Amino acid sequence: TSTTGMMAPSWRRVSHPSNTDAPRTNKQRLAAAELQKKGGWVAPCRSKDLDFKSAARHFLDGVQLLAGCQNPSGETAKQVNELQLSLLLNLAMCWLKLEKWTKAADTCSDALKIDPTNVKALFRHATADEQLGDVDKALADGKAATSADDPAIQALGQARRDQDRQARREREGDVRSHVFKLNASIHLRLS
Repeated sequence: TSTTGMMAPSWRRVSHPSNTDAPRTNKQRLAAAELQKKGGWVAPCRSKDLDFKSAARHFLDGVQLLAGCQNPSGETAKQVNELQLSLLLNLAMCWLKLEKWTKAADTCSDALKIDPTNVKALFRHATADEQLGDVDKALADGKAATSADDPAIQALGQARRDQDRQARREREGDVRSHVFKLNASIHLRLS
C-alpha cells in the first residue's frame, strides 16, 4: 500500500528480476500486462455484483504497460499488438457494462486502429454509438461487423440460416400435420 492509502499496481507486487522497480524491458512489460489481463477477469468473478470498475483498472493498467514498450519488432511487436487488442476489447466491455458509452467508443476506436476488421470491436463500438445517439455510425459499424470476412462470422451466419430453415420446416410440418388431421376429421364426419 502506498502513502496515499491506495494499493500499488499489481505489477509492483509481482517478483521481477529487478525486484523493486516497475517492468523495464518489453518482455517484462508483456508479462506484467498479461498479469493485469488475468487480474481483470479475477476481479469481477470474485464478487457477486461483478466489479467491472476494478476489472477496468486492471485492463487499463495493462494497456498503459504496453504503451511503454520501446520499439518492439518482429514477434515481440506481434505479441504486444495481440495483447493490447485483447486488453482494449476487455476494457471496452467493462465500459459498456458500466454504461460509460464515450469511454467504450474511444476504447473500441483504439482497438480498431490495431485491427480495423475486428468483429468484437465493431459490435462494441456500434453498441456505444447507439447509446450515444449516433444511430448512423452504429448501423455502419454493425454492417461492417456482419460483412467481415471472418470464417467464424460466416459459420455463425450459416448456422443461423440452418436453424431458421429447420424451424421453418418444423412449422410447415406442424401445419401439414394439422391440415391432414383436419381433412381426416372432416372426411370421417362426411362419411
